[in-house]
Amino acid sequence: MRTFQFNKKSKISIIVIGLILVSSLTLIYLSGRKPGEKNLIKFINSHYTVTSEEIDRFNKYQVDGITEEYLAKFDKDAKAMKGFMTKEGFRVYTAERIHLTTLIKPSSMDTLIEVKNIKPKFISIQEDGILRYDVTFTIVTKNRKENEEFEKTITKRFFMSKEGNQWKVNEFNKFDMLM
Repeated sequence: MRTFQFNKKSKISIIVIGLILVSSLTLIYLSGRKPGEKNLIKFINSHYTVTSEEIDRFNKYQVDGITEEYLAKFDKDAKAMKGFMTKEGFRVYTAERIHLTTLIKPSSMDTLIEVKNIKPKFISIQEDGILRYDVTFTIVTKNRKENEEFEKTITKRFFMSKEGNQWKVNEFNKFDMLM
């Protein structure tokens, strides 16, 4: 019986081929994700989640009015969204204070909102280069006083545009309240 002996060059060749194979399989796996999905999921989670801190801050704003401190905190929170949105989308989002619309009803009802089970479904790329997604996700609302919890599954359409080498949420989205 003959045994194979590998010299140093053969071993290096086998390692290189193995690395190429692993890299190729990784790229094939990653290419299965649709463009912009990661930014879209992060945006939905950030935009629709309402925390105790946000409710308390919004209620304080309702009593004290708009203060420099409130606007500074709002602008800081809004900047976290910048990486998920096109420049024009972010401009519209902040100029119209769209994030505040997600706080109005939850704050008045003293209700937290958690987003889970975000499932984007790629629909198409329009002729003008805009991506369309239908996204199904669950919002869990929890009243802070009564400790009641409800779940509601929603499907919304989202639009994304390419900016640089990334797909981002653009200015054509309708950001309505979910409750």
